[in-house]
Amino acid sequence: MLSFGDGVSLAGEASSVVEVRHMSNDFGTLLMKTTYNEFAATKKLPEAEIQKQFFRLRQQEYPYFKESSTMSSIQKPGDLSEVPYFNFVSYIQWKIVAKHLKSTEERADFSTKVGRSLLESLRSTSAPDAGSADLRKQVDDILRKLKAVGYVEDYTVEWREPGGESLADEPDLRIQLRRPADLQGSQLLRAEEGSFWQKFASSILQALFEERGYETEVDEYFFQEQWQPPKSWASQLLLALGDPFQKVDVPFDPDILIQDWQLRPSGNKQS
Repeated sequence: MLSFGDGVSLAGEASSVVEVRHMSNDFGTLLMKTTYNEFAATKKLPEAEIQKQFFRLRQQEYPYFKESSTMSSIQKPGDLSEVPYFNFVSYIQWKIVAKHLKSTEERADFSTKVGRSLLESLRSTSAPDAGSADLRKQVDDILRKLKAVGYVEDYTVEWREPGGESLADEPDLRIQLRRPADLQGSQLLRAEEGSFWQKFASSILQALFEERGYETEVDEYFFQEQWQPPKSWASQLLLALGDPFQKVDVPFDPDILIQDWQLRPSGNKQS
């Protein structure tokens, strides 16, 4: 079975000497194939048509995507280990999925199935252990694996301690992922499709929490760690003068994906 992105190339693109960030080719392939298999299972399109739409959309979107991303740094088009290329083809893949899964229910079910399948591929034990401490270890194990394969550059985890002083809306768990491999594509999809985008990390974690008997809510948003001034001198001057009648284009180039989790024990919680 073919999967999106395997062995595809972009004719006429020259290699670049710019250093390219890499991730595990096997893991990139796993993400693409898992998404492909789950979408093919919906029977929304014949597999030949899925491949055809992927090829056409990839050719159509590439010039626009290249202008607003690091696509120009790609050295080996078709190599899923190159993060800029994976970012692009993953965006194309999920854009096709979004086109054919219209309802909120269909999209949520699809993401859930992708997360469950990926969790099975990542887990190191056959069944989750019980206990809060072990759950925390399992979360950390998953995130360490995502870092080890190069999907994220780094991460932080903050758990709300039971019984401690906190605000009512403070999350039970906050995770910060530095530069996920599909960060730019995720931003574009979020702008185009609202709440539907790849969310690989949160889908995997949601599958884990589900197995452990928790109902979850997660709020995900992008964060730019360092503020960047406008690129043009004219915009910088307008920003300095504070002209209320002029819109200043301040670059937004986030490098962090933040997940705020609320966890509630369900009737199926393991003990």
